[in-house]
Amino acid sequence: MKKLLLASAAALALSAAPAAADTAQIFGNASAKILSPDANKKVIGKGYYADYYGYYGYYYSYYANYYAYYGYAYSNANYYYSAYYYSYYATQYLYNAYYYQYYNA
Repeated sequence: MKKLLLASAAALALSAAPAAADTAQIFGNASAKILSPDANKKVIGKGYYADYYGYYGYYYSYYANYYAYYGYAYSNANYYYSAYYYSYYATQYLYNAYYYQYYNA
C-alpha cells in the first residue's frame, strides 16, 4: 500500500511540471532586453514615486478596512476613528500615486 501511494505521488509530481511549462509561457518564451544607461534612468524616474505612494496607500487602506471591521464588530467609536484616520492617509497617498503615475512630476 505504501509503495502504491509513493508511486502515485511521484507520478502526480512529475506530470504537473510539463503542464505548468505549457500553460505559463514565461517558462518557455522568456526574454530580456538590455537597456542603455539613459533608458534605465527614464524607467527608474517614471515609477519610483508612484510605487512608493501606491505601496503606502494600500498599506493605509488595509488598516482602514481592519479598523472599520472591528469598529463594526464591536460597535466601538475608537476603531471607527482609527479607520477614518487611516482612510484619510490612504486617500492622500493613493492620490499622489495616481498623480505621479500619469503626470510624472
